[in-house]
Amino acid sequence: MPRTQSGASLVVLPGNPQLSAEVRLGQAISEFAQCLDIAGRQAYQKLQVQLTQTGPLSPADVITLTEQLNGEGARRYAAWRPAAGTRIGGFLRRIQQFATFGDILIGGSQNLIASGVWATVRAMLEVCHHHVYFDQISTLLMRLTTSWTITQEFVQHFPRSKELQTYLAEYLIRIVRLCQQILAFSQRSPVMLLASSLFSSFEAEFLPLQQELDQWGLLIEKPFGALTTKTILEGQGALLLESQQRLLTSLSPNQDSFDLIFRRERKRGNCAWLLSDPDYTSWKSATSALLRLTGHLGSGKTVGMANIAADLTGRKGGCALFFCKSDDPRTQTRNSIAGSILHQLIFNNLTACHWDSLDDGCLLPVGTVTVDSVLQMLPSLLPKEQEYVLLIDGLEECPDIEVDDTIQTLLGLQSTFRLSLCLSERSLSHTLPLIGSSFTSVYLVSLNSLSKESELHQYIWSEVQVRNSLRQLAFPPDMETQIAEQLITGAQGMYLWVSLQLEAISPSRQNIITTDETVIDILGNLPNSLPEAFDQALARVSDKRYGMKIFGLVATAAEPLTVDQLKVVLTVQPGNTFWESGKLPHDSRQLVSCCGGTLLEMDEEDGKVRYIHHSVVSYLAKSEPSQQSPLWVSWLEEAEQTMGLICTTYLSYGIFDTRIATTRNVDAKRIVDSAAAAAKSSSPIFTHLIRHIRNGKQPKSVPKGLNILNVLHQAQFSKEDDILKCLLPYAREYWLQHTRFVNTQGNTREYLMWLTIFEEKAYLVRLPWASERQHWSVLIDYALDQSHHCLFQYTIRKVLRFSDLVSFRQLLASKELKKFQIRGPWLDNTIALCIAPGPPINPSLLDYLLTLGASADFSLDTFPDDETGSPGIWKIPEILCQENTVNRMKIGLPLLRTVLRSATDRI
Repeated sequence: MPRTQSGASLVVLPGNPQLSAEVRLGQAISEFAQCLDIAGRQAYQKLQVQLTQTGPLSPADVITLTEQLNGEGARRYAAWRPAAGTRIGGFLRRIQQFATFGDILIGGSQNLIASGVWATVRAMLEVCHHHVYFDQISTLLMRLTTSWTITQEFVQHFPRSKELQTYLAEYLIRIVRLCQQILAFSQRSPVMLLASSLFSSFEAEFLPLQQELDQWGLLIEKPFGALTTKTILEGQGALLLESQQRLLTSLSPNQDSFDLIFRRERKRGNCAWLLSDPDYTSWKSATSALLRLTGHLGSGKTVGMANIAADLTGRKGGCALFFCKSDDPRTQTRNSIAGSILHQLIFNNLTACHWDSLDDGCLLPVGTVTVDSVLQMLPSLLPKEQEYVLLIDGLEECPDIEVDDTIQTLLGLQSTFRLSLCLSERSLSHTLPLIGSSFTSVYLVSLNSLSKESELHQYIWSEVQVRNSLRQLAFPPDMETQIAEQLITGAQGMYLWVSLQLEAISPSRQNIITTDETVIDILGNLPNSLPEAFDQALARVSDKRYGMKIFGLVATAAEPLTVDQLKVVLTVQPGNTFWESGKLPHDSRQLVSCCGGTLLEMDEEDGKVRYIHHSVVSYLAKSEPSQQSPLWVSWLEEAEQTMGLICTTYLSYGIFDTRIATTRNVDAKRIVDSAAAAAKSSSPIFTHLIRHIRNGKQPKSVPKGLNILNVLHQAQFSKEDDILKCLLPYAREYWLQHTRFVNTQGNTREYLMWLTIFEEKAYLVRLPWASERQHWSVLIDYALDQSHHCLFQYTIRKVLRFSDLVSFRQLLASKELKKFQIRGPWLDNTIALCIAPGPPINPSLLDYLLTLGASADFSLDTFPDDETGSPGIWKIPEILCQENTVNRMKIGLPLLRTVLRSATDRI
C-alpha cells in the first residue's frame, strides 16, 4: 500500500481489490451518473459522447467553462463577482492536462478522463454553481491545485511509467468521489444544511477527502528517481505524447504561472462595454488586423485585455495571450513571450499539427528545443489555413531590446500566418505604433471613452450597494446615494482610484472599523489623483510596526514572495544569526491587510504578496529633482540593502550547515549566554539544553567531537519552525543579486558574513558561474554588468594581482560609461588601479569615475603587490610622469602623496 512521506497509509476505497485502478475509475464515474436525476443523467451521457467525438481538451475549454459559470452567476445574482468562477480555472486546467494523457492511461482510443472525469466535474459545477455554498466549493477546488504541482519529471516519464499511471488513476477516482460528495451536499434541503452546519463546518466535512487527494498528489509530485517503473509502455502513441509534452514544456516551463496571471486579472472585474465597442467588434471580425487598446495609468487596460481573452476563447485556431508584469522578470523577455505564445498555439491545435514533419517521426532530441528552433519549423507544423489571434498586455514594461526583439518575432509570425494582434499601451506611448504598418487594418479603442465612463458609473453604484448590504449596520439610503455620486464625480475614469476609495469607505476586511463620521470625512477629502490616493492609503495603514520595511521588501523582491516567505523575511533580525520564532506573525491575512493596507494584496491561489498595481512602486520610489545624482541612494536601494542583509543572515543560520561537523575552539559559556539572550525562544528543547549545559554537576570539559555551536543552532529550530525553511529556495537563488550593496568598508559584520558564504558556504547558494573559484575577469565582468558593488570591491581587494592591472584597465575601458553603475565608496582605489603600465588612460573614464564618487586618495593596504612582493604602487610615479592625459590636480598629487607616505613608512 502506498505511503506518504510521513509514513501514513493512503486510504483504499471500497471495491474489488483485484480490479485495476483504471477499472475502478470507470466504476466511480458510473456511480456518479446514478446520483443525477433523469434529465441530468441524459445531459451527462450526451456530454460524454460529444467529448469522445471531438478533439482533445485544450486550455480554451477551461476558460470557456469558467466564463459560462460567471455569465450564469451574474444573471442570477447581482453580487456575483468573476472571481467565483475564475478561481477554479487552475483545478480545471489540471483535469484538462490529465486528459492529455488519457489514451496512454486507458490504452485505447476512448479517453476516459476527457469523456468521464471532465464530464463529471462539469456536471457537478452546472448543478452546484448557483448554490449558496458555491464560494466555499470553488475555494475547495482551488486549494486542491495549490498543495502540489505537476513536475516536468511527471510529464517526461508518465507515458512510460505504469506506477505513475496508477497513482494518477487513484487521484482521479477521488476527484470523482469528491464531485459525488459535493453533489449530495448541494441536494440537501435548507433544513438539513442548517442542521449539518450546527455540528460540522463545510471545511471539516470535506477535509478527509481533501487530505487523501493531497497525499496522492504528493506521490505524483515526488522525485521520479524514487519510483520503480518496472512496467514500461511502448508504442507510437507514447512516443508522440512524450515528444509533444517535451516540446511544450521546453517552450514555456513557467506556463502555469503565466496562466495564473490571466486568472488573477480576470477576477478583478468585467468590461462589457469594451466587448460591444464598434472598433473591437470590427477588429474581431477582420483578418490580419491590429487592435491598439490605449488608456492612462490605472484605467483598467490589463483587466480589459483579460476580458478580451475570455471573449475570444473557443475561436477556431485559438487565441494566445501574454501579460508582461513589472514585478516578474520572467515575463519581460522575448523568449518568455514568444515561448508562451508558441506553447498556446501548438496546444490549442494539438491534433491539427503536422507532427510527421518533425525529425525522427515524432521525437525531438533532448536539448534541441528552443524558441528559435520551433519558430523555424512552425510553418510546417501549424496549419496555415487557420487564423490565429495574439494578445499581449504591458509590452512597455520590458526592456527596449526585448521589446524590439518581440516585435520582430511578431512580424515574422504575421508574415507567415493569418494573424491578428491586440496590444495594450499607455496613451502617450511611442514604442508600439511602428508595428501597425504591417497589418491591413488598424483599430483603436480608448479606455477614456464615454462608453467606459458609463460602465464605470454602473460599477460604482453596484459595488456601493453590494458592500452596503454586507455591512452589519448598513448606510441609510441617502448616504448610499451620496457615496456613489461623490465617487462618480472624482473617478476620472480610474478603476484603481475607485477601488481604493471603496475599500476605505466600506472595507472588505473584518478587522477594520468605520463609522458614519469616518465616511463623511473620507468623502470630504477625496484625492484628486492616484498619487494622492496612494498617500491617503499609506496614511490609513492600521499597523505600522514594520513601517516602510514591508513595502520595500515586497518591491525589491526578485520574484513575488509567498506570505510565509514574507513572514520569515520580516522576522529575521539582520546580523543576528539566532532565529527568534516568537516574533513570527501568526495570521497571514492580517499581516498583509493591517501592515500593507490597501496597497498590498495576497493572491488566493499562489499565496504570493504583490502590489495592487505597479504604479504604487513608482509612487513610493519617487524622488526630489535635487536628489537625482549618482551618489543618491534611492528608496529601492535601501530596501535591497535590507533584503541582502536579511538573506545573508538567514543563510548564516546553523540549521542550513549540512556539512560534516567540525571542531572549533570556542568559549562555551559565552556562546550559551549569547544564544539565550538573543533567541528568547519558547522551545522546550532549547530551554532544556541551556539548563543542562549550565548545570554545575556536568563535566567541565567539552568532548572534542562535539560542535557545540552547531548543536545550539540546531536546538533553536523546533518542529513548529518548519516555516523557516520556506525561504531557503528564494535565498539560495537570489542571495548574490540582493547583496549588491553590502558595505565593504571596515570589515563590517555584514561583509564578514557575506565573505563566509561566498568563500566557505558557496554550496548553499546558486552562483552564475560553474565553479566556486573563478578568474578575476569573470567576477569583474559580472559585477559591472549587474552593478554588484560588493563583488566589485571584493575582487579588486582579494583576487586582483598587480600583473592583472593592464587587463583590468582594458576591461573597464570596454564598458559603456552610461552602464557603469558602481559608485561611491565601492570605487575605493579604482582610479589608482586604472593608472597601470599600458596604453594611455582614457580621460573620460577617469572623469566619470570621479563623478561617481571614486576617491583620489589611495591607501596602500588595498593596492596589490607586484610580482616581487613589493607594493605595486611604488611603480606609479614613473607611469604618472609619462602620462599626459591624467588630471594631475585631481589624481596626480594625491597619488604622489600616497607613494611618499608609503616610502616613508618602509624606511
